[in-house]
Amino acid sequence: MKKLFLTILCVMFLLGPVYADDRACDPIWTFVAGQTYRLNVGDQAFDVQFSESYSGPAPQGICEIYDGVYIAPRMTCRYMAHGDNLISITCDGVDIPFMLMGDKLILVDPDAPFMTRKVDK
Repeated sequence: MKKLFLTILCVMFLLGPVYADDRACDPIWTFVAGQTYRLNVGDQAFDVQFSESYSGPAPQGICEIYDGVYIAPRMTCRYMAHGDNLISITCDGVDIPFMLMGDKLILVDPDAPFMTRKVDK
């Protein structure tokens, strides 16, 4: 009985991080992978279609950007999800970071003001 308990404990210990990684990106699996978002820039509207993702702890794939005029996508980019609801879209070598908040993908401004913790010496 002790060996069975020890075996189950070892399996849970080894597989625990795998399941924890899946849960870290669960909202992105649900609300981004395979979904279409609407991007409004000025008076122009674009549909951004994220491909399904079939493997990995965090979804990744391509996103196609349609302008509603042409049948073919105007641009094809890659997307990769990270922990804490972060997604980076890479178009022509430029990474554009977004954060999933509810049903919106919000652009993260890398030049936004920030605070750092003061360390007393």
